[in-house]
Amino acid sequence: MHWRVVSGVAVLICLLGCPDAERFGLSPNDDDDDVSTDDDDSAADDPMVGDWDAYRVLIDFEAEGAADGGTATAAVQVWYTMGDQEVCLRTLVFESTYTYGGDQSDHYYGWVDESIEFESGSTLSHDCPVEWEVDYDALIEQWRWVIHPVTFVSCDQVIATPELADIYIGPDQVWAGEWDGDWTFETYCSHVGPAASYFHNAGETEGVWLVPARPQDVALMGKDFETFAPADPSYVDEWLVFGFVAATEENTGEPEVEGLEGTYTVIPAAPWVFHREDVE
Repeated sequence: MHWRVVSGVAVLICLLGCPDAERFGLSPNDDDDDVSTDDDDSAADDPMVGDWDAYRVLIDFEAEGAADGGTATAAVQVWYTMGDQEVCLRTLVFESTYTYGGDQSDHYYGWVDESIEFESGSTLSHDCPVEWEVDYDALIEQWRWVIHPVTFVSCDQVIATPELADIYIGPDQVWAGEWDGDWTFETYCSHVGPAASYFHNAGETEGVWLVPARPQDVALMGKDFETFAPADPSYVDEWLVFGFVAATEENTGEPEVEGLEGTYTVIPAAPWVFHREDVE
């Protein structure tokens, strides 16, 4: 399988009006080292051993099952950095479960109809020092409700559902000057997503990508950007639209496929960075 590196990630500006961290269930500044469920990405006993202080994540995947759901293989590219210097790149592969359809989980935003949950991991390739190690099981648990389950609202559903299509998301900072519409799910599927796919040399826009809303990500997207609460906030208080999922250029089955079938790339709206230590 050939996994493409998505390059040229657009950097968004941080607007004034930072969010109240108490609104969000995932804080980057609450580490207590011996609790594995706080998902704060700053633990001293991090399952990715090495001399780094931050990493950036990009995700590609191959899914099987279309409208029936099935399996997926996700490639997570992790760029480690120390200060301003990029140290190395590791591509992790996670065998995953792919689920299609509405009403998947009360922990998701209610309109999510495509999701991928990591189950087991390995390293596909890396140029990191040989002594750097990864505890895959621990990493999957640390990333749960942070990086996975990877959840999408499909544009097929948006197009077919006026109620969903009209829900406000917020102004995309890269393309705001090119579009004066309402910045709804429909806008993101019809204008912003295709523009992002073109910019990243991807294929058809498949859906809108949501992540657990870390305070720094909400601040990055801007004070006028909406967040979405799940029915059950036990794990995630708020979800945030943070980009798109698009078919790769090689996936010629899209846009006719219902659900996911073939290879896709997840396009972030801004660099998705996780810090080992507290960051103001």
